[in-house]
Amino acid sequence: MTIFAIYGIYEVVYYDVITGSPGDFISNPRVRRSVRTRHRALRRHRERQFVPAEQISVGGLNIQRLKALTGEPSMYAMSIFPFWIYFNATSRMRWPVWIIGASLVMSTSSTVLIGYAAYAVIRMRKLGINPIKTLIFLGVLCIIAFLPQDYIANL
Repeated sequence: MTIFAIYGIYEVVYYDVITGSPGDFISNPRVRRSVRTRHRALRRHRERQFVPAEQISVGGLNIQRLKALTGEPSMYAMSIFPFWIYFNATSRMRWPVWIIGASLVMSTSSTVLIGYAAYAVIRMRKLGINPIKTLIFLGVLCIIAFLPQDYIANL
């Protein structure tokens, strides 16, 4: 699973940082062209332009969402997240946990956010921390941060 996550990170870095073209060298190019990407014919020039299927915009920078070989970021998150939990519980080496965790965050999927929240609540219950008190504390902290938001934004 770590190799799967490393391959997904490679795809994102290859597309976003290095070339701007897809870096997928494993899957069939015909399938990749028809399923994973959209081709849009431009009316003026009648040429084909590559447009990535899953992209987010962060501060004017378009970033491809990590999907590795699954074809969709939420499918990647749903299939890899249980392995992250398993590695987190059993692995003596921490680097697979960090790599898989980083790849899950790079998928920017709501499935991962829900999974992380559920995992955090389960871990808090196991450690003896009351999640209700923690949520109340976080809510109060958000309200306190909302009141001087202009001051915080200026910082």
